[in-house]
Parts: sequence; C-alpha cells; structure tokens
Amino acid sequence: MKTEIKVYTIICDGCKKDICEDTEFCGFNDVEAACLDESEWLTIEDGHYCPDCYHYDDNDNLVVPSRL
Repeated sequence: MKTEIKVYTIICDGCKKDICEDTEFCGFNDVEAACLDESEWLTIEDGHYCPDCYHYDDNDNLVVPSRL
C-alpha cells in the first residue's frame, strides 16, 4: 500500500542546501524533530545557515556573508 506522508526539512538561507542532502534521511516527521541541536548548522533569528555559509573571524566573531 502506498500512502502520503508529510516530511519537514531545513534549507540554508545562504546557499539553499538541504540539511538532509548529505545524509540517508529525506526529512523529519514533524517540525520539532527538524531541529539543529545536533548539527553544525546555525539558527540566527528566523534564518538557518549550513557550515559552508558562516565562519568565525580572527576575533572569534561570527561572520555570515549572506546576511551582510
């Protein structure tokens, strides 16, 4: 039997990469499960950023080029 299900994912606001892109998962089964707690992704206000879209400068200040 085939059935429709809803899955959630997170898309980087910088480069549009999907958080599940490099994993064996296609998404999360609920909104609360789609969290960034155990990943290197950042949430800044309402934006989400993958590790490729931010870095820390020499003074340990967070730099997110796409937000400048």
